[in-house]
Amino acid sequence: MAHDMKWSKIQVLGKGSYGTVYLAMQTESVPPIKSAVFQNSLSLQKEAKILQDLVDCPEIVHYFGNDLTIESGVGFYNLQLEYASGGTLEDLIKKSGGKLVEYDVQRYTRMIVKGLRCIHEKGYVHCDLKPANILVFRSKAGRGNAVKIADFGISKIPREENGFVKRKFCFRGTPHIYVSRICCIR
Repeated sequence: MAHDMKWSKIQVLGKGSYGTVYLAMQTESVPPIKSAVFQNSLSLQKEAKILQDLVDCPEIVHYFGNDLTIESGVGFYNLQLEYASGGTLEDLIKKSGGKLVEYDVQRYTRMIVKGLRCIHEKGYVHCDLKPANILVFRSKAGRGNAVKIADFGISKIPREENGFVKRKFCFRGTPHIYVSRICCIR
């Protein structure tokens, strides 16, 4: 259902294959909005369903809801998500010259593994886990950053047949990440 726009786009935070992430101003808060032209929004609609299923997991970006807006006669499907003021883990790695403090790496790894456990317990596979899809949340108490898993647009639920997971090869994820992994294996 279309709603009157209760927020306005402030700036682009990032772009992906299936949508654009904006910082948006709302009357009560400032959530980022992940948006796609409605005709191309199946991935975002699937992401909304997955995020609803993962709402009780603190290591997953928080999902507030979704809506449909009309801008210049074009329909947009929008996800309202928690704002990560620290950007992505990829940004943090670049800013630190490719080196993170070991203590932080251990903490981030624990948070990511906890998030993956939650994802897998709910029956999902992320399919595109990489530093660009890990969001960094700056600590308000000065106890270090927290990280959360985001971008569930190409996630899936493996299909079962006779009690076994049916494996059908299909390419999912970020192409250059797979190429580098294949080269390392050889």
